[in-house]
Amino acid sequence: MQQATTSISAVQIAHNIEKRRLFIEKPQSQAHVTNMKDAPIYKTRPAVLQRAQNQDRTPLLKGEPVKEVKIILAGNVGSGKSTAIRAISEIPVIGSDAKAIERNALHNKESTTVSIEYGMAYLDNSNLHIYSTPGQRRFDFMADVLCKGAHGMVVMIDNGCRDPLNEMDYYLHQHGRFLQNYPGIIAITHFDDNNTDTSLLDYSTYLLKHGLACPVVSLDARNTLEIKQVLMNLLLQIGDFKTGKKRA
Repeated sequence: MQQATTSISAVQIAHNIEKRRLFIEKPQSQAHVTNMKDAPIYKTRPAVLQRAQNQDRTPLLKGEPVKEVKIILAGNVGSGKSTAIRAISEIPVIGSDAKAIERNALHNKESTTVSIEYGMAYLDNSNLHIYSTPGQRRFDFMADVLCKGAHGMVVMIDNGCRDPLNEMDYYLHQHGRFLQNYPGIIAITHFDDNNTDTSLLDYSTYLLKHGLACPVVSLDARNTLEIKQVLMNLLLQIGDFKTGKKRA
């Protein structure tokens, strides 16, 4: 009975965020240009880089309507979901943090997201409604509610945690049905600031062995342009998914 009450609360949280976002005015974007390190088997195309850097809000085709796209950021504690959504959002992020209590929280992370976070950004003639899921596993049911109506997902994994492949496996199981049916990208964070033996190729190989062909990239969650590049690639996947086109 207690679980049912909590689930209703999660639905109410998501509903309230949806209502609030409808009344938020979209300001101009401010991006900082740097370079992104890509996974060896998934190179970001020059056209994608150019479109990610483009701050012009003029539609590519005259009269083309602005698209509304819902994107989910999922991943383990410390992977940088809150950092990423704050770096990319053009509105004040809606959400809250609380003290981190899970054993695998690293990088001196004193707090973690315990409710849904919401931000919004404009990219490639699309309004991106970006939702970050709670980091602690005891709130996984909220992520399931949040995925309803989503167009794509970025799974963020902290490469410096105790067993990053096992962490990724957990989220593949949690969101496996979604990733089998909708576009997704695996973004590996804290990749260059940890001495681990897990390479991007290891992640890609693991995915293929489990029947998923999601692109794998490294990501600095603090870097606005890197996040834009990841989201631009995801938008291309979403466009291909809607038209039935397969991208090489």
